[in-house]
Amino acid sequence: MFAVNLLATTGVDTSGYFITAGVLVVGGIVLVLIRRLTARPQRKIDNGGTPQGQTPSNES
Repeated sequence: MFAVNLLATTGVDTSGYFITAGVLVVGGIVLVLIRRLTARPQRKIDNGGTPQGQTPSNES
């Protein structure tokens, strides 16, 4: 917050920084959620029969 106050007092337009930071944060959260959702079925398949360290046969 201190750096934001410095930017605001120097007259630099901070709206661009806020938008970029927001997009990066939201994008990172979405990527993590997608990775977790796609990793769950793969773990179930790995636990179902394929030895760990081998890729399932359906992934070529």
